[in-house]
Amino acid sequence: MERYSEVHARKVIERILGVPINLHDDGSRHAMFDYIAILKDGRRAAIEVVADTNREVEELHAAVRRHGKTIKSSDLLFRWSVSVHTASRVARLRHELPPALAEIEAQVRALVPGNEIEQKFRPILSAMGIGLASITDRSPQGKGSIDVTVHEVRYGSLQPNVIAESCSALLSAASMEDVRGKLVRSGCEERHAAIVFSSHGESTAGSALARGQVPTCAPVLPDGITHLWAISTSLSEATAYWSPADGWQMFQVPFATDGFGAIGPIQLLLSSDAFRKPSNWSVTDPASGILFVAD
Repeated sequence: MERYSEVHARKVIERILGVPINLHDDGSRHAMFDYIAILKDGRRAAIEVVADTNREVEELHAAVRRHGKTIKSSDLLFRWSVSVHTASRVARLRHELPPALAEIEAQVRALVPGNEIEQKFRPILSAMGIGLASITDRSPQGKGSIDVTVHEVRYGSLQPNVIAESCSALLSAASMEDVRGKLVRSGCEERHAAIVFSSHGESTAGSALARGQVPTCAPVLPDGITHLWAISTSLSEATAYWSPADGWQMFQVPFATDGFGAIGPIQLLLSSDAFRKPSNWSVTDPASGILFVAD
């Protein structure tokens, strides 16, 4: 059965290349590569998908979902929003956080919705694994609540080649020997490695990709890999594709919740705060909704 990251990568690559991407790893043999495509010029392309995820962050998201994203408390006067990081003990927050925030409410005379909590209370919250805390609204008496999210790392200035460098390092690692071997043994003319960056991973490459930063240097790919895909599952829906012939291309492939069966409104996606369109992006196929910029 295909994993989510594999389905996501298959749909994106299929849309961009414009040819069907067929499942190759059906479990009938050991160490099969994931997908195969017959390109428009008749050559074959083997595709292997790799998920670049931060296990600690993935587990934190799972813990928040498991224990509930909202904590209700009759002791709170306000609706709070807090973000937790990997040092947080999510299971204990339901019991420890409401009295701590109630104590803060009691000590602060003027709590303004939308403002972060004063600096003097940060040590208390940090000890509980809270990255940020703010008040979003005043609640009716006895109906206070806490919305829990995962603290996402935000990066400032990023080097433009972090995508190329990170992908090259990942694919050259000893742990990727199996991936390289599958592609080499495929016998296909083109051998594509597709790295899927989690929407809530703490990776600088994933952050740069989500921002649409186009690398300026070619990746250093290990023997056996001829083409590279870096695919984001963030709201930016950005994909960077490198080929020996064309170098880097940056795509945005809008998709819908029904598994890419429908294309979302392009202008809405481009105006989203999560995706700021670089000035040199252009629409190449309005019908398909694919956007790209080449180096």
